[in-house]
Amino acid sequence: MKSFLFSLLFTHLLLGNTTAQTHSWTARPAQYTLRSELGIQVAMSDGVKLLVDVYSPADSIGKVEGKQFPVLLTQSPYAFMNAAPHMGFIDYYVKRGYVCVVAHIRGTNGSGGENGFISEREKEDGPEIVVWAASKLPQGNGKIGLFGTSWLGFTQVFTAAKIGKNSPVKAIVPTYMGSYLYRELTPGGGPLQSIYFPKIGR
Repeated sequence: MKSFLFSLLFTHLLLGNTTAQTHSWTARPAQYTLRSELGIQVAMSDGVKLLVDVYSPADSIGKVEGKQFPVLLTQSPYAFMNAAPHMGFIDYYVKRGYVCVVAHIRGTNGSGGENGFISEREKEDGPEIVVWAASKLPQGNGKIGLFGTSWLGFTQVFTAAKIGKNSPVKAIVPTYMGSYLYRELTPGGGPLQSIYFPKIGR
């Protein structure tokens, strides 16, 4: 009897709110244009220089003089032609008042050093890039959000964990990053899924 009553209560809670009101959301309009600075060299603590691309708001309807903006940061190993789906809508973000930073992971896309999938050294790079983005960008306000999918999702989790509390990182949005790499990335019924690896920029 108790089991039946519990099931009835659960069904009521699950289905009983079908008439709840929904609220629409409208994005704010674009206020700025986009300015890009590509291939900025940023030195890591071991002397290796990573290449960083910065996309900043520029004058349009809104004026940028004297303004500072939150920074959205992603760390990417992918060649540019493969990276766009993983980095989201940079153009959209910048035109609505965000600075977007794309850091190219060591050993990829012209960055120095040797690449390794979420290597121990790569985990050190993440917090160092965050500190650079929070302190060295004239248009940045020191607040950092991390974003990106796949490998770019893993970098967020490891960076946030490594940098710890009271850091410039205020939010992370890791998507499609998987949770069991042995099963989800490399083998598919046994064979090596080498289709992934040519996508890494060298």
